[in-house]
Amino acid sequence: MTIVINGATMVTADRTYEADVLVDGGVIAEIGPVGGGAVTGDQ
Repeated sequence: MTIVINGATMVTADRTYEADVLVDGGVIAEIGPVGGGAVTGDQ
């Protein structure tokens, strides 16, 4: 199953930011800028 999460809040050790996230088979496959169109789930 492939899911695209638009505007997800990403948290790392040193910052917090928004990104679009592609999850494929329960694994994060791609992270891209919000609304940039880079993360679509179309492969």
